[in-house]
Amino acid sequence: MREFLPMLDKFGSLEEIENLKVKELLVDHICQYVETNQVPWLDKHDRHIKFIRKIILKNVVITIDALRGSKRFEKGISQKEVLELIDAKYYVLAIFDAIMNKCAESNGCKMWMCKSMGMSQYYDMLLNFYGKERLRFIYLIRDPRDVTLSFMKTPVGDCHPYLVAKKWAKLQNHGLQILSDAPELIHQVRYEHVLSDKVGEVAKINEFMGARGMCRTLRRGSVVVLADDEQLSNQAKEGREASKAKELSYQFQNLGRGDSFAAKQFAKYLLQMDTEDIRIVESAALEEMTRLGYEPHHVGKTHDRIDFTEALIHEYDELNKQMISKMFLDLEKENPADLYRRQRMASVLKKNRVHFRQSFAEMDLYRDEMILEDTDDEDEIEDHFDVKKVDFAKWPLKASQVGFLS
Repeated sequence: MREFLPMLDKFGSLEEIENLKVKELLVDHICQYVETNQVPWLDKHDRHIKFIRKIILKNVVITIDALRGSKRFEKGISQKEVLELIDAKYYVLAIFDAIMNKCAESNGCKMWMCKSMGMSQYYDMLLNFYGKERLRFIYLIRDPRDVTLSFMKTPVGDCHPYLVAKKWAKLQNHGLQILSDAPELIHQVRYEHVLSDKVGEVAKINEFMGARGMCRTLRRGSVVVLADDEQLSNQAKEGREASKAKELSYQFQNLGRGDSFAAKQFAKYLLQMDTEDIRIVESAALEEMTRLGYEPHHVGKTHDRIDFTEALIHEYDELNKQMISKMFLDLEKENPADLYRRQRMASVLKKNRVHFRQSFAEMDLYRDEMILEDTDDEDEIEDHFDVKKVDFAKWPLKASQVGFLS
């Protein structure tokens, strides 16, 4: 969402995106972006998830058609009006949804969660798409000075405290707006509370999300004991995804650390940030941080609030570029494999409009048939199975197509 919506015009106008071939291209590139993720998307058997383009596309088209139909009936509006309400931007959201559903299904899950910090800015789209019955937000809040300190050490996004703090402030405004408009859809969690009472905070999250599913139709066994909140908390750092991610990058190395590490995370900025950087963060995000209960340490007490002039902001932009450059030079020396994975993922987004146009003729839209030869995903096989050749009268009563074949 955050990456592809701003660059949607590279694929054509909103009207052009309604064309099936453009949608195929969009599906392919978003799937490529997921498949080149620095942390591989794996199924419950530790195999790479195979995103078959034709199946994703089919689900996307059905989803958008159904969404437009329901909105037209619900609001009593014309076809033209519904196309304006649910425009081509929703195809990106529908592709995102199809990919997340596939990931959940491949891991035997009935629910998924996206941890992207930027999803809150698409609240209106998400509400239109999922409705209040399905949409939920977990709003994790952390001291902006500690957030900034973390980003200054991590090769992700901006590094300069001004740019990190401004982005943090913008995200809080989105979160606070949802909290004001639809408090029943959002659950607030403070990072500092998680550090002091991990089990208690996990219990509150579980309560907000609702009862966890205890069985599935195709489950091969019975549930004897459901893990309690403490077990879930303790198992999180030992989970399959956390274990793999922490080996791949500095960015994720803290995922497997325990209580001794957590105890050192309170107000780290006091020990590790210099006064000027703290002052920059407090000046850039003063209203948002005080609204959320974080008191300034310097601004208004030992120092005045900084007046961010155009010249000063330009200076920060240039320093930010230098800091990012140094970050990646250091990464090239310390973990070249991590740098390669990041560059490979970023290269998908750098493809220009000319490349997208040429791709119509160059890309193999049916390469998925080759993938299908070695897949054992029953649902994928079902979509390619020619039901016209089957005499369903000869099937056992209540047997499903996939269940019978398996």
